[in-house]
Amino acid sequence: MQIMDLTNWPENIDIRFGETEVKRLCKRFMLNQENAINGMRQLIHDPTVLPKEIMPEFDNFYKTFPVSTAECERGFSLMNNICTKLRARLTMKNISNLMFININGPPLEKWDPKDYVKSWMVSHRSAEDTRTKLCRPAIVANSENKSNLWKIL
Repeated sequence: MQIMDLTNWPENIDIRFGETEVKRLCKRFMLNQENAINGMRQLIHDPTVLPKEIMPEFDNFYKTFPVSTAECERGFSLMNNICTKLRARLTMKNISNLMFININGPPLEKWDPKDYVKSWMVSHRSAEDTRTKLCRPAIVANSENKSNLWKIL
């Protein structure tokens, strides 16, 4: 991402300056390569104007990319707190959602769960709900069929 920092640019630059780095970033992070290269060329032509084609893609990428290893460590620590031995059956999507809420969500004192509880109560089927499936009666094992097996033991 240093290629996007104008202070690192040499004084006399070619129009194709940074093209390979931009291509590599686009390939790695699945960004639109053509728009990014055109935006980079516009930025080289006039560094005072930020091109509209390149900035939204790289801006979103730049904001989500961890700045330091400390942020990565905090993320892994949070993931270890969420995914414990008692909650090992969580899917990656649910772990990701819980991490996102923990990092970006509102503070607990500002969160109002009433809407979520109402929607859960409407759609959730509890054990006392009459719409749930009835439990099948347990099949009682016939002891006569197993008596021969028991004789062997």
